Formats: sequence, structure tokens, C-alpha cells
Amino acid sequence: FRHADHNLKTQMIYFYWICRETGAFAWFNNLLASLEREMEELGKADFLNYRLFLTGWDSNIAGHAALNFDKATDILTGLKQKTSFGRPMWDNEFSTIANAHPRSVVGVFLCGPQTLAKSLSKRCHQYSSLDPRKVQFYFNKEN
Repeated sequence: FRHADHNLKTQMIYFYWICRETGAFAWFNNLLASLEREMEELGKADFLNYRLFLTGWDSNIAGHAALNFDKATDILTGLKQKTSFGRPMWDNEFSTIANAHPRSVVGVFLCGPQTLAKSLSKRCHQYSSLDPRKVQFYFNKEN
């Protein structure tokens, strides 16, 4: 994105990060904050759409987040994107992406557990159109 390659066809990146504890977000916060700033400066704020999900939380964390939801940045990460509690609703996510990019090839890359790999692979098949001119999801497991 810094040195635009006009042959590059990537139009948008959807990034989902699912963690059990808040501390796991810490090492990546600086990079995401830097990307937020850079994308805005380049006029490409919509190029990176990332979602953070916290699966291990208690009522204190949830209550604190709810009380501070109207803040400009997330209270857990300091980022503009708010942390969601629980796991992604993959059917909603795939449906939204398919509708937003009806004639696109969508690469789905996972670094994570085998159970999630099976779930995402299934949804890639489920949400890919039988018509090759329409949306196609391709699953790739990284580890």
C-alpha cells in the first residue's frame, strides 16, 4: 500500500484476530495503530478492515467496555476498532463479504486450530457461487 503496484488486485483486507486474553493483543497493537494512521494519511482508510474478538472475558471487562463504548478508541487496545466479545458469527461475516464483493476472488487465510480450519473451509464452499463469474472463496491454512 505504501508503494502502490497498479498490477496488484487486492482491493481490501479483512483481518480477524481471535484471542482468549487481552494481553495477546498487546504485541500487535502498535502495528495496527500504525496501519490505521498510514491508511488514513493515504486516503485508504477502508483498505484494511480488522476485527478483534476476545473469547475469554468476565463481566468486569464487559461492563467496563460497555460504559466506555462511546469513546473514540477501544478501552482494551486503544485502537479505533472496538473489540468484540465472543467469537465471530462466520455466516454473517461470509455473507457480508460475499454481498460487498459479488464478482471477486476472496482468499481466506488461517493461522489457527484445526477445528476453526474445518469451519472456515466449509463456509468457503458454502458461500462460493457455482457461477465462476461470481464470488469465490478459497481457503488456505497457514500452519
